[in-house]
Amino acid sequence: MENGFNNSVVIHGYRRESHVTDNRKQTLVIQNGTLIDGSGREAAANEAIVIEGNRIRSVGRLHDDVQIADTDNIEIIDTAERWVMPGLIDAHTHLSYGNPKLPGEARGKSTFRPELNTLRAAWNAQKVLRAGVTSISVPGGSWFTDVAVRDAFKLGLIERPRIACAILKNMSQPAAWPTLNDSSEVISPAI
Repeated sequence: MENGFNNSVVIHGYRRESHVTDNRKQTLVIQNGTLIDGSGREAAANEAIVIEGNRIRSVGRLHDDVQIADTDNIEIIDTAERWVMPGLIDAHTHLSYGNPKLPGEARGKSTFRPELNTLRAAWNAQKVLRAGVTSISVPGGSWFTDVAVRDAFKLGLIERPRIACAILKNMSQPAAWPTLNDSSEVISPAI
């Protein structure tokens, strides 16, 4: 985190992640609006948030070296009359759990069909993102769907929050508990 923000920004359905390959400009300037910085301070008028790639460079006064007239390289979002805040983090969620509502489908934590479960997990990830949650930790799930959703995003197939997910091992041994990291990669502990 830099300046009290995680490195994702969601503004009314606008999603920007630098590792998605597209033609977006490398610098984003979010101007105006009312800023909630997550530090506990009172909300304040926002002059500018400058994001370069997927990192927040500055919050507050617009630096002289940022030329907002350079529309070839800088994208500007005017958030006047809106609230701006860092993306939220959900430290424990399961994208694939939940009772299915289909006749004949078994009841439990998930469906018995991994294909349907993966689609539902992707849908759940998008709902979470639209709610302003930009990073989630998934400590496990059915059919490894959290891993599939994370990888589908890396291929540019879907939108979703940043996902730190675990893999399932023999969970009866303490040394087998998986480790989560913040780069959306699965880490398996050494046993």
